[in-house]
Amino acid sequence: MRLWASSALGLVGCVGLVVLAGPIDPPTGPVSSTMKTLDEIEPRVDIATLGGDAEALHVIDAPGSYYLTGEIVGVSGKSGIRVTSDDVTIDLNGFTLQGVPGSLDGIEAGDGIVFVNNLRIRNGVVRDWGRRGIDGDFANNALVEGIRAFGNGETGIRVGAGVSPPMGPVVRNCVSQGNALHGFQVENGVIEGCVAADNLARGINALGSVVQDCVATNNDTDGIGGSGVVSSSVAVANGIDGIHFSGTVTGCRVSNSGNDGIEVEAGSVVRDCRVSFSGQMGVRLAQGCLISDSSVHENQQDGILASDSCVVRENVCDRNAGSGIHVLGFGNRIEGNSVSGSLRGIELDFGGNLVIRNSATGNGVGFDDPGGNTIGPIVVGGGVIVSEHPWANFEF
Repeated sequence: MRLWASSALGLVGCVGLVVLAGPIDPPTGPVSSTMKTLDEIEPRVDIATLGGDAEALHVIDAPGSYYLTGEIVGVSGKSGIRVTSDDVTIDLNGFTLQGVPGSLDGIEAGDGIVFVNNLRIRNGVVRDWGRRGIDGDFANNALVEGIRAFGNGETGIRVGAGVSPPMGPVVRNCVSQGNALHGFQVENGVIEGCVAADNLARGINALGSVVQDCVATNNDTDGIGGSGVVSSSVAVANGIDGIHFSGTVTGCRVSNSGNDGIEVEAGSVVRDCRVSFSGQMGVRLAQGCLISDSSVHENQQDGILASDSCVVRENVCDRNAGSGIHVLGFGNRIEGNSVSGSLRGIELDFGGNLVIRNSATGNGVGFDDPGGNTIGPIVVGGGVIVSEHPWANFEF
């Protein structure tokens, strides 16, 4: 009896489960998918399907997302892609826009009269175009990222000349190499995480822009030039100056420049930089500049060359072939520096300068003063320091 009751309860349970599960027969008609297509998730247009005009192989004239499905090869007298609409994203999808002799730009945006807004270009190669790889001078809020620009007839990537902050461009994580003008030209914007190498003019020509975490190497003129801010960047083996700038240069490493390691224009600031093995000056300062907390060593002429009204403070200048610090003019404040191993430690050409709290060792001449300068007492020799003068200089 107990066995029958248990079986009956189990049967009732199974029947209940079947009832709750609903009918097992599928509905009539074809089975349809509930999945969304890629175009429904992210609608995109194959650029190869777009027509062109007299100026470009393909013209993007409507907002949207566009991509490549294969390489595009240019023709003489035309650009590869021309953008005339706002709100466009171009994904090269890892493919190459390949220019030919006599071609124009790989990608051009706007026309100098009508601007486009909110342009994004990413992920591919633009090479061997007759002019620029990418010309976004007339694109507001442009973002260029993950692009490699090689062997173009002018600048590899040029953006921002026609716009002003906050509408300026951002160029990020790109490489521009072997172009016949600049690697990058960025105006009124930001360039970050980029590499510029082997270009025939400047590696990075940044005008009114921020350059950060970039590398410029083996370019024929300056590694990084222009105006704005350069931070945490590296310039190595460039033909003229490693960095030639107006503004602020901070946290940079510069070596093996053909002329000066860093040359800055009037009113600029150089801070926390390391400069070595320059063909001429380590750092050249125009009028009214500040350099501080920097290391300048083994340059072929002077470590730091200052013009008028500069502040040279808390720097280390070691084994420069000329002077550790050379002051050309007047009104300069030379304070708290360490100069060693040079022909002259601190060299003053004229009077009217303030020289305090510096130390000089191992130089041919420690302090070369023609007179007329305000100089803290120079304590010479070894042994116990007996001077308690707060502005004393030391030579040992």
